[in-house]
Amino acid sequence: MTAPMWNGMRVPYITAWTAEHVPRPRIIKVPRPWGWHIGYMNEDPVADRRLEALWVRSGLGQGRGGPDFYRNNAQRPLSPVR
Repeated sequence: MTAPMWNGMRVPYITAWTAEHVPRPRIIKVPRPWGWHIGYMNEDPVADRRLEALWVRSGLGQGRGGPDFYRNNAQRPLSPVR
């Protein structure tokens, strides 16, 4: 896979792009059989949790907009692991 380019510069694969902005969801306390946990107000148990861990939401728009070198996309480092 070739690294994306922006203004003639290579952009690391895990870098977030401005088109991937996702508004921060509201976090609430969620009752579970073994105690209280945190969760999203509109949580989807399939997309937002894996092995009872709450995942960070992130958009998918690599190469669109401009690179945001101060942020990493939360999903891209995990894609080779799946």
